[in-house]
Formats: sequence, C-alpha cells, structure tokens
Amino acid sequence: MASPSGEVTLRGEVIPSEEVTLRGEAIPSGEAIPCEEVTLRGEDPAGCPQMYVAIYNIGKKKNIGSIVRSCVAFRVSKIFVVSRKKNEVNFFGHMGTCEYITIEYFCSMKELKTHLRENDILLYGCEITGSAIPVTRHPFVNKDTAFLFGNEGTGINDETLSYCDKIIYIPQYGNGTCSLNVSVSCAIILHHFAVWADYPEVAISGKKFVLNKCAISLVKQQGARRTN
Repeated sequence: MASPSGEVTLRGEVIPSEEVTLRGEAIPSGEAIPCEEVTLRGEDPAGCPQMYVAIYNIGKKKNIGSIVRSCVAFRVSKIFVVSRKKNEVNFFGHMGTCEYITIEYFCSMKELKTHLRENDILLYGCEITGSAIPVTRHPFVNKDTAFLFGNEGTGINDETLSYCDKIIYIPQYGNGTCSLNVSVSCAIILHHFAVWADYPEVAISGKKFVLNKCAISLVKQQGARRTN
C-alpha cells in the first residue's frame, strides 16, 4: 500500500522521495526498484562482517523455504546447503526470495569447514547444549560468520558440532515447549547478528520494505557452486 505522501522511511526517519532515485528520478511510493541505477541512502554495508547460513539435515521443505526468506530479509550473503544435491532440495514457501541470494552446495560438513577456513569465515552452531552461549549476549566477533542449523527433531549431532567455532542458543522464558521451530530460530539469530553488526536498514515505502530487483541480476552473475 503506497503512502499518500509518497514518502519513504529509514530507521523511522522520513526520507524525501527525491533521495530514492531511479535514473535520477524519484520512484513512486510502494513500487519495486527494478535496476542497478538505484541509489538508496545507507544501502552499502561496507565494513560490516558478512553473514552466511549453513543448512544441514533439515527435513521439512517449508522450513527450508522460510529460512531462505529470512536470509534475504536480514542480508545473508550466501546459503550453504550440506549433503544434498541441488535437485534434492525443495525451497517450498520461499516466496521468490531464492532469486535474491546465492546458494552453494557441499558434499559434507568437512568440505564446508574447509571452505570456511580458507575464506576466514567462523562457524557458529545454533543448538541447545550445556555449553552454548545465549545469543542475547551477542557473542560475536568482527569476522564473517556462518550460522549452522540442523534437523527439526534431532538437532545438530555431536560430530557436526565439533566443526563449530562457537555454539549459541536462544533463551526461552516459557516451559510449554522444548524448542523453537528451526526457521523461527534462524530468523531470531540472524536478526541479532544484523543488529549487532549495524547493518543498514532497508528503506520503507508505504507498509512494505523497498524491493531492489537489481539484486537478482547480481546473484545470477555470481552463479551457484555445484560440488556434487
């Protein structure tokens, strides 16, 4: 729904429509930004540590799709799918967000860990254990970080956790459920990291965030890594 005044907001601050431009012209409120000529105030997160998500042994397709959607919403750079081929993964419910993010495939956790080490990326396991650190403490460091999420029922096994540099969990305050849905957990953790890393908030137009369609072409240029 477009704002009657045509204004766009960022972090609660009203941005004059002329500051959201397309080929030098203001775009109407509520419309998507369709190409690379866009200029958005505060859009470039240069200097912020990058965020990645590793999906391992997640069983339900709707959870995978929801995770992809959260990844795009919180500016995850790439998704790493472990132990599944590209044609074996169903991103049901991603609502078109797969087009906005690069997805890479790895045969095993060992292969993924090697890739992360070579690219100086930390791996945080998201699991409830006695030694896990609450995500509310923001136990992050100024390095690119990948977050690993596991199976809905069994979680992340001990062997896989041994690959992690740190293990974190989401505190609960009610005792009517043993854990959160994996896609919900993913969204909460990604939001915590984005806030901690001070990612720039996307502009708002009407009652929705501004959609930047030029991101699709950038993802297509990067391509996808197929290791199996």
